[in-house]
Amino acid sequence: MLDSTRSSDPEANSISASADDTTFTVTPAENGQVATNGRLTLIHPARVRVTGNGMLPGTTATIWIKSDPQRLGSITISSDGALDATFAVPTSIDPGNHTIQIDTTDSNGQALSLALGVTITDGLLPVTGSNTNLEWVILFMALGGLIMLTTSNRRRELCTTH
Repeated sequence: MLDSTRSSDPEANSISASADDTTFTVTPAENGQVATNGRLTLIHPARVRVTGNGMLPGTTATIWIKSDPQRLGSITISSDGALDATFAVPTSIDPGNHTIQIDTTDSNGQALSLALGVTITDGLLPVTGSNTNLEWVILFMALGGLIMLTTSNRRRELCTTH
């Protein structure tokens, strides 16, 4: 059995999986983010960028999204053992927890599959720490507008009664 590691980097907005000298990284190219819990969350319609290195040049990497397996695409590994491709996530995939799996050949010629967990939603991305003040800003703007409206109406009433 091959040992593999998984990691996430919310600041770089990416998740990665490694086994021996092979590493894959998945980054949302559209409509996604890595949550503070380290899980990649995508909303429909979404695209993911898959990069990797440490594979056998000239072989193929096939990228899947699983619960109900759907092939996102395949790419030929470059002469330096790397890949870099962007794939659309089918909108037919139901919201929930899924896996993005990469099937390829490592630099020693051995078959290799690595998988990373993703969550798909059909709504808005969850609010993270950097956006938590947005609700307060909207509330204060609405309150300010309400105050301006009531004071301007009151001024009109005072002017018309004198």
